[in-house]
Amino acid sequence: MSSERTAGDIDYDLLVIGGGIPSYLLAEAAAQNYARVAFVPSTRLMTMATAQTDRLGNWLESLSLLGVDVVLGEGHFVGKQTFSCQGRTLAARMVVLGIPPQQSPIKIHGLAAVPYVTSEDFFKIERIPDSIAIFGEDALSCSIAQSLCRAGTRVTLFVANELLPLVDGEIGRLLQAKLEIDGIDVLTTTTPSAVDVLEDGKIRLWSSDQSIVCQSLYLPLVMEDYLESLHLFAARVKVDQGMIVHNDRGQTTNPRVFLCQQEADIPFLLKQLLGFNFRWQIPLRPIVVNTDPGVASIGMTETSARRRFGKNIKVSRYPLFPEGLCKVICRRDGKILGVHLLSESALEVIEAIGLVMKLGLSLPQIAQYRFEVPALITEIAQQFVLKQRRPTDKLRQIRWLAFRRSWNF
Repeated sequence: MSSERTAGDIDYDLLVIGGGIPSYLLAEAAAQNYARVAFVPSTRLMTMATAQTDRLGNWLESLSLLGVDVVLGEGHFVGKQTFSCQGRTLAARMVVLGIPPQQSPIKIHGLAAVPYVTSEDFFKIERIPDSIAIFGEDALSCSIAQSLCRAGTRVTLFVANELLPLVDGEIGRLLQAKLEIDGIDVLTTTTPSAVDVLEDGKIRLWSSDQSIVCQSLYLPLVMEDYLESLHLFAARVKVDQGMIVHNDRGQTTNPRVFLCQQEADIPFLLKQLLGFNFRWQIPLRPIVVNTDPGVASIGMTETSARRRFGKNIKVSRYPLFPEGLCKVICRRDGKILGVHLLSESALEVIEAIGLVMKLGLSLPQIAQYRFEVPALITEIAQQFVLKQRRPTDKLRQIRWLAFRRSWNF
């Protein structure tokens, strides 16, 4: 019996499969525009994206309140527009795969024969290893590396390019220095060429100039295994070398199946779904890294701000006690473009700053507020206003007041 559906059998306008923040935002926006939406979250992808399982439950509950049909469980394609999950067959005229930005799989000779753990099963391990090699530069990898190091594990962290690529580079380098002070061996732009298992069960990693022996190996979520479990061949979606083949719009070899890898993909996907141009503004969303000290980031990085506004920006740095930094990127008129924190209270501070940015308040406007409890954002605003004053204005004011004192008027 064929699993394909006719036009009259289509149950949903949109079927979102996978996880991650962009896929959640897409399902939310579609439901708010009265589309019939089904959402099949992958627990491993959503947990990796949020790094907090309690927040995952809140997200799914909010989608249900909007009328989204949330179907929990792993499933697979059974046709070009049909997906089977928990004994149900879901058919939609548009299917979106919500997966992280695709990267080339880690290619290390002998890796297939070596036992390793991923973000999916790491928290199920029964015993903390004496030594571990961790591959990854994302927030979860940093949190795991520091937690294990403080538990007494010897940790080697392999970073392909730079630590925390979504956060401002200066904050990422400061966190890397902190991790190295804790005792973590951070190896950037280094990827082992081969790996094997020794007689005592330990794992040996080979690179061009050294070898590293460890008890355990941690890799980011292996997307090849997840993609294989979806049975993409049934949907006529081609996979090449562990990556889904798609055009620059995210459309796969099946014209009804698209990818949603980042928030910038959402406006085009909504246009395809609704049939007209839809103005969707990317929401301000903080990036939080649960390390000590913590990292929090919202808005543009210095690099992206300079690329867009050129020299019409100001970058200010404010040291935080006992060991931290607040980096603020704003326009010349004081409008905040981005804030990046390395601080013990990074999460609490960034939420308040995000609200200020959402309201569109500039630093001169914030400087006019007075709170009973001093707030970091007001201190930054007041310092910004002081720095805006030109030295000639200060000198002119001092001379004017001295003149009035001398004549007593």
